[in-house]
Amino acid sequence: MLSPSSCLLQKRREATEVHKAMKLQGDFESTLRAMRIRKDELIEGGQMKEYLQKFDNFLKTTQQNQDSTEKARAQLARFMEQSNDTLLHYNNTLAQLQWAHIQDTAAKTTLLLGTIKMATLNLYQSVCKRAKDTRELPVAPEDTPKQQEKVP
Repeated sequence: MLSPSSCLLQKRREATEVHKAMKLQGDFESTLRAMRIRKDELIEGGQMKEYLQKFDNFLKTTQQNQDSTEKARAQLARFMEQSNDTLLHYNNTLAQLQWAHIQDTAAKTTLLLGTIKMATLNLYQSVCKRAKDTRELPVAPEDTPKQQEKVP
């Protein structure tokens, strides 16, 4: 068996070892806590990086969409201008065709009127020759309505 002083020394050594182990355990727990905090910070930092990447992607996509929209607007403006030019051209062509139709119709009507007047004058002159009616004053060649009155 051990003497009481040896036993006391042994107990002191054990107490010192336990104390050292407890100190190491405390240091370990402090380090572990610090590492967990750092891990959480890194995770949050990683999430922050992820958020920043998502935001950068959003900005790029938004810029691409704006560029596409501007291109589409420019293309639409060109198309509208071309459409307006085409419409103006067709309207001008239509107006020219309408004017040509009006002139053609007026010419045909004038020709028909002249033909009617000439026929009326010829008919009037024929009637006058056959009737040999000299008592009445002759009707002027331009007065078609009076000539028609004289023709039976």
